[in-house]
Amino acid sequence: SNQVPAFYEDTACECERFSNCKMIFQLLYWAYQSLFGRIQQNGFLQESLTGTYRGEYVRSIGALSVLVHMVGETEKAGRALRFVTDVMQVKNLPLVPFTISADGKTVKTADELDGRAQFVLGWALYIADSGDKDYFDKTYVLMKREADAFCSDTYFYADWNLVRNRRFTHTRVRNGNDYHDAFDLLTNTFTVAALRQLAAVAAANGHGEDTALWTQTAQKLCDGIAKNLTRTVDGKTV
Repeated sequence: SNQVPAFYEDTACECERFSNCKMIFQLLYWAYQSLFGRIQQNGFLQESLTGTYRGEYVRSIGALSVLVHMVGETEKAGRALRFVTDVMQVKNLPLVPFTISADGKTVKTADELDGRAQFVLGWALYIADSGDKDYFDKTYVLMKREADAFCSDTYFYADWNLVRNRRFTHTRVRNGNDYHDAFDLLTNTFTVAALRQLAAVAAANGHGEDTALWTQTAQKLCDGIAKNLTRTVDGKTV
């Protein structure tokens, strides 16, 4: 349906702004329908409907799973996550991949830490929502490996209490390159969320012994974000 459900009508909007709010919700609802409508039976999610971006960008599955957590489309999230973890296991990939083709045969790996953290967060939210113990048992080792890597000296810099993303995608192209080597807010906040959510589901599923490093690193990252990635503007921390 192209009609916005009643719960999308924000009656708290001021009268003169209501039509604008309704238009925004309409666009968001269409985007919502498009995202879930394009998930194929095998779990593949086509990134672009125009062909601009070919294949599935795995980072999007993480973001989609966060949306699923909010609206309750748990089955579709499980399908999309399984498509990725199946490919990881079949191809024995060392980390969450960058892109995957619809048949799962063509895979591009690129160390984009923010995308990897988003996927781990999505996986952990799905486990928390679904209680899918079988899937947890089959794929937990993949997520543990990711989380341990986030906390390692490869990414975590103790002097800053931040993780470093050497391939942060940015629209501000510099010297013909839109990948920046940075300590950025997005990567660090997603890493905190991923570590905390993974620690919670690990503990709930009998792997509490794995969680100490993750929770400690998450707190250090929070301290690093507050100290190095925020500032005070008009008396407010932003």
